[in-house]
Amino acid sequence: MDMLKTLMEFFNMRLVLTRELAGIKLSRPDGAAGALYRIPAHSAVRCLRPSKMSGMVEIEWQGETYAVFEQDLEARSMSANAEGGVRHLVA
Repeated sequence: MDMLKTLMEFFNMRLVLTRELAGIKLSRPDGAAGALYRIPAHSAVRCLRPSKMSGMVEIEWQGETYAVFEQDLEARSMSANAEGGVRHLVA
C-alpha cells in the first residue's frame, strides 16, 4: 500500500527541469509516438502516468503530452512544493 501511495504522489507531481530533457511528443490518445523534442531547462512540467513504452513516463509540458525516460526525469528535475521552493527528486 505504501508503494501505491508513493506512485500516486509521484504522478501528478509538478516539477521544474534543472537540465534540458529529451521527450517524444505523443500525438494521439493511444500513446503513439511522434517527433522528438528538447524540453528546455527551467521548464515547468507535470508527471501524468506511466507510459506504454518501457522505462518511460508521460509528462505534460505547455499543454502537450510527452514520453520521457523515467531515469532522466528523476536526474534532471526538482519537485516544486506548495511554498514555491524546490527539492531534488534523487539524492
